[in-house]
Amino acid sequence: MIPGIALLTLPITDGFTASMAVVGVTALGSYAATAGLSTAAVVAGRRRAIGRVMGGFHSVASFGMIAVSLAAGLIYDTVGIQAMFIGARFVTLGLLPVVWSLLRLPPKQPL
Repeated sequence: MIPGIALLTLPITDGFTASMAVVGVTALGSYAATAGLSTAAVVAGRRRAIGRVMGGFHSVASFGMIAVSLAAGLIYDTVGIQAMFIGARFVTLGLLPVVWSLLRLPPKQPL
């Protein structure tokens, strides 16, 4: 939540020091979120099939890093920098229910 609020303040921040503070808070939050999601994936994988869950988790994470970087560059070049932060907000909020529903799936039954 705190990194999200920090991200919202970045477009209205003028000054290098203030924007570096916002980026630092955002980075700390994203590392904590990544560790939390990895832990949730391991827990879910132990209940189901660890290879599929972890393989899918890391594949999606890798694809996301590449696709988001390309999309951010295109948005920046065509619309402007503020649109990237507004778009990131909506993408993050839109994916939260998806992640939540995936974590709530019933465990796989043994054969």
